[in-house]
Amino acid sequence: MTLQFKDEKSKFLFSTNKTKSNIEVVDEILVEEDGDSFSVDYCQEKIVLEVSSNLTSLASLENMREKLSTKEDPLFVKRVKINQENENSCPSSNINNDILMRIDNKQNSILKMFENLSIQHHSENTPVNEISSDINILKLNLELFYSKFVILSTKSDNIYIEELLISLNKISEHILANSFNIFNGETSPVKEAIKYISNIGVGDYKLNTLLGKVEELLLSIDNISTMKVFERNFQYSNILLEKSLVLNSITLLNEASSIYLIESIKKFSSDISEYTTFVGEGNVSKLYSNAKEFFIALFAKDSSEIVPLFPNHKIAKKIEKEIAKKMLNISRTWSNKGDDGLFKRYAYIITRVRYIRNSLAHGNMDINFKNIKKELLELSNDFYYLTIQKNILKK
Repeated sequence: MTLQFKDEKSKFLFSTNKTKSNIEVVDEILVEEDGDSFSVDYCQEKIVLEVSSNLTSLASLENMREKLSTKEDPLFVKRVKINQENENSCPSSNINNDILMRIDNKQNSILKMFENLSIQHHSENTPVNEISSDINILKLNLELFYSKFVILSTKSDNIYIEELLISLNKISEHILANSFNIFNGETSPVKEAIKYISNIGVGDYKLNTLLGKVEELLLSIDNISTMKVFERNFQYSNILLEKSLVLNSITLLNEASSIYLIESIKKFSSDISEYTTFVGEGNVSKLYSNAKEFFIALFAKDSSEIVPLFPNHKIAKKIEKEIAKKMLNISRTWSNKGDDGLFKRYAYIITRVRYIRNSLAHGNMDINFKNIKKELLELSNDFYYLTIQKNILKK
């Protein structure tokens, strides 16, 4: 008969698809208990056995191996053959159930031991101080990555740790350069790092906690990568602000304020979308800069003047007047609903974010860092309310 494992974890730990092991698996043994006898065929493949970085778990591993060598704890059962001599003395179903129960109990016992095991990152002859050094390097880098997106070094004698640190370092370099497009695809280093973390299990509480926090952070970044462009910039900006990376954060929020305007404008009509895509986005940085001035002139300067929106326009043309008219109509609709001042508030956010960004980028001399972070949090919350919750430019 074929055994059904009690859960996915058991199935994984007892699967035959592994290639490395510290346990040598024998072909077949006879297990006798309470007068019943049955033989067990073991899988021929070896498994990955994660060895703990501390001596207690390593000792537990040795005990488990001893028990296996005495043929008391069958692992990786493929099938059970009922001894023919006992088949007539007891109903087959009862014997089967008894065998399954005893094997399940043995699995549970072994699983408890596996839960305390760690990554296979050293041989049994590796000096303890080298093991501790690898773990301490990993802890330090995880702390720095989680707090500031910094990796000090990717060097490690343990291949599992080194692979994770190399992946995290790649993520760090792109984040600190405000280059997030690499996180959008299936080959994202974020997905890669999450996979490496899932391959590591440890008996160290602090390290487990750090791995959990970093994994949660990476999952957030991976989730953000599927959002709309302006939302991605906004969410990344928030994460960076939490890490006190203020210049990176304000730069992304400044970009997000422009992208929201352009993406909203493109939804006004197919003609406007086509013109904006093929004419305006030929010079994206200039288009973003002009979009801010275009919006501020409409809603913050109390002026009837319409400034050029598109990079190659010296004076406002028909299409820009049409865009301005649609924006003013949307603003009046909000006012009629009792939400007056939303557009003026967004114009203020644009103006203030751009000012702070320029001050920091060119050497801030007049704004207190603590005050900047507090103000940025307020501006970020207002941006979220106006663009994501309200979506004030929705036609």
